[in-house]
Order: sequence, then C-alpha cells, then structure tokens
Amino acid sequence: MAKKKQPRRTKRQTTRRRTRRGKTSAFHQRGLVFLCIFFVLLIAAGIFCYVYPEYPRKWKEELRELTHAESNTSSSLPSSSETPASETPFPETSFPDSRQTERSENDKPPGKGNYSWPTEGYKELELTYLRQTRREQVIRHTGFTVSYNEHWRLPNWVGYELTREKTGGKAKRQARFLKDPHVKGICALHGDYTKSGYDRGHMAAAADMAWSEQAMKESFYLSNVCPQHPDLNRRKWKELEDKVRDWAVADSAIVIVCGPVVADRCETIGKNAISVPYQFFKVILSPYTDPPRAIGFLFDNQRATGDLINYAVTVDSVERVTGLNFFSSLPDEIEELVETMLDPMAWGI
Repeated sequence: MAKKKQPRRTKRQTTRRRTRRGKTSAFHQRGLVFLCIFFVLLIAAGIFCYVYPEYPRKWKEELRELTHAESNTSSSLPSSSETPASETPFPETSFPDSRQTERSENDKPPGKGNYSWPTEGYKELELTYLRQTRREQVIRHTGFTVSYNEHWRLPNWVGYELTREKTGGKAKRQARFLKDPHVKGICALHGDYTKSGYDRGHMAAAADMAWSEQAMKESFYLSNVCPQHPDLNRRKWKELEDKVRDWAVADSAIVIVCGPVVADRCETIGKNAISVPYQFFKVILSPYTDPPRAIGFLFDNQRATGDLINYAVTVDSVERVTGLNFFSSLPDEIEELVETMLDPMAWGI
C-alpha cells in the first residue's frame, strides 16, 4: 500500500511555527536568568547573615517594637482616672527581691516656704526618671541601682550614694566581668568586648564599691558596663572617679548618676550586638553642704586629655542631652538651684 503523502507546509506556516518556537525559547531563557539571580541573592543574604549576625537580630527587634507600638496606638485610650503609660516613672521595672518601687508626687518633699539647708534625711536621690519612651528594667544591687536597657544591652543610668565611710573599703577587685543574673532578656557577655577595640568601662566605679565584697562583685556585672574608648576610660573617666571619692570624703556624702548617650543608629560590638555610645555623662550632687551644689560632665567616647573643667556642664545641660530627670526627690527650690548652677571652683577643678 502506497504511503500517504504529507501535505507540504506553506512558507507562511513554517515562519509562524519558527516564531512560536523562538518566543518559547526566549521566555525560558529569561526565566532561567531570573532564577539564577534569585539564587545568587539568596546565597549573598546567607553569607551576610553569617558574617554579621547582629543585624538580623536588630531588625527583628525593631520590627517587634514597631508592631508593639502600632498595637498600643490602636488600643483604646485610658480613662481620665488612669495614668497614661508614658507618665509611668519606671516601665518594665523589676527588682531582684521582687519588690516594686512606685513614686508619686505625694512622695516628693514639700518645696514651698522658707527652710534651712538639710544635713541628712534624703532618700533615693539616685533614682532617675526617663523623659523619653525607652526600655527599662530597674535593678537594685547592694551598692548601686541600675536602669537596664535590653535594646542597647547597656544601662540607661546607674546611680548610687557614696559616703565618707564607704571610701575606706578594702574589698579585693574582681578579675572577670560577669553576666548580671537579674537581667530579664539579653545581657552582654564578657566575650562581646574581646578584641572590639573598646574597654569594659565601669559606670559605678569598682573602687567606690570596695566597702563590700558583694558590692564589688556586682560592680563587675555587665549591666554596669559600657564600651568605652581606652583613652577615655583610663584617663579622664578614671580621674573623675578619683575626684568623686575626694568629694565624698570632704562633703560626708554625695550622689552620683552616670551612664551612656546612645544614638538611634550606632555601632555595635560582639555577638549580642552591644550598642557603642557616642558620649558619656556623669552628674554629682552634694546635698548636705551649705548651700547644696551639683555639677555635670559630658565626655565624647574618644581620647580625652583636656582638663576636667573642659567637660564640666550644668545638670540641666545633661538632662537636655540624655532625656533624663535627675534628683527629682529634692524640694523644687533646691532642685532648680543645683541643676542650673555651674561653679567648678567650688569643686576644686
């Protein structure tokens, strides 16, 4: 039987068939290119996360904070009898012994009328209010109080009273910095600072805690430590710490509050992404002298070699830079007096 002859395609049909094949081939080629680009970006992202593990954690925290802020905004507003969250003195506050501290206007000593300068009796002058929304866990240790910021892995502030009697302590200095067991959430570790180029800078000075073995140990908790430039930590910061002990001996008792100033976007160190401050502050109050006096200091986190007087400022100036409210337990008149004065000669600098 003769084989049936296939009809011959016309030239137009052949051209259409070839065009369809060309379009299909081009589509597959583009798809292959996009797939290759996708896998290259995926590999690059994996390498970036491996080399810089702190960034994914930071982005995750920022997203969580943003989500939390949006949920708070969408929630119903409090009634007039309730206190808004932004006015709560110590948000997320906890203490090792499970005791909470609440302060109200009724706790503040009366500030009206004539009075003589007090010689004793103030309580908790080191406690400091946050004027800005910021993470805070307030922990009372043996010799100092720390307001810990988990987002920074640093303290917001560290405060304590140093008396003449406490300056004569003989407790042995610790050899290693420790994780604070009372911190809720992420805390810095000793290794986060290793080979970072920064010192583990004490906020509450270890030498100020030599009056107690336990206080000395707790001063080496990393909740009391910030990344400090070596030529700040070992020079002017140390010189100021030595001055503070001299002032405590001369005035019988002084109150110290100090801490970091951290930018919204900052350098971080270590696997736990410890924020690196761009400045440090320290404010000192001598509440029982006649008249009471106070002074503030601001240091850039870099080499510091000038005289201490070059870093001296009013306490009000430090409050504006840090968003903190110091010494609010003082009567209004005394608080206003000491926070606006700047008399370096009275401090011997």
